[in-house]
Amino acid sequence: MTTATPEQAEAARVLHRITALAGEHGTALTRCFRLLGEGALAGPAANALHARLADAQREIRSAFSRAFDEADALARQAVPAPAVPRPAVPYPPPASPAPPGVGSAIPSALSALTTELSRAGGSLEAASRALSSWLSALRLPVSPARRLSEAAAGVRAERADLTRRLELLTRPDPDPAATLGRLLSAGLMMTALRTTDPALYRRLTTAGVDPADIPRTGPADTALWWKHLTRTQRTLFTTAFPALIGWSDGLPAAARDKANRLTLTTRLKTLEQTPTPTPFEPATWPA
Repeated sequence: MTTATPEQAEAARVLHRITALAGEHGTALTRCFRLLGEGALAGPAANALHARLADAQREIRSAFSRAFDEADALARQAVPAPAVPRPAVPYPPPASPAPPGVGSAIPSALSALTTELSRAGGSLEAASRALSSWLSALRLPVSPARRLSEAAAGVRAERADLTRRLELLTRPDPDPAATLGRLLSAGLMMTALRTTDPALYRRLTTAGVDPADIPRTGPADTALWWKHLTRTQRTLFTTAFPALIGWSDGLPAAARDKANRLTLTTRLKTLEQTPTPTPFEPATWPA
């Protein structure tokens, strides 16, 4: 009977630790998904956030599985091979359906979601450190630990946008009627795009682009909102809603100029296709 080396014996012990660690930290995002499902955030922004968190959850599953496989391969060189259950990390849940073109949030739930993202990021980072220590001691690749750390950083990075949204939601609204009208108008824009340009609509919702998100509380808020957008989101906002971007004070001059040029080009094409007579140009000239 072959005797296990100290390294192989330690690998067997690490297998148990990895499974236990996955049970403790592999569900770090569960409450985040639950809060999203309960309406903490709704609309395209919620869909995009759910998709990013789902990607993170799949990374978490893969990282624990990969770490287990590395340690298992070393432990199984011993006879008899250890029998340890694999890490049980859940798959991400499906996104909750939401009405098209409607963006909304529940302040208390959004605040809880922001807090929960911070807690989840810390949980995943702690798991990453433990995993890195165990794998290093066995002289195994630490890439699974790095993947966990990257997932943790991505989860924590989501807090900035949610904090901005929460601040705008809880700030007193000087003109509730105007805000309601703007939200209704934004919802109609998205609903119309869903019919007229389904491909663009899918791109917008996937990227979390919603015209209702454009602040109307002053240039400073608009500038902060633009700063937190990704390059893809900025491009889509400019392409899909150039008039809104062009009229938004606080945005970079180059972005507004590009949007206004797109608006002008579209307007000129419309006038060429459907000319509207002025009072000095009768629709039908005398024969």
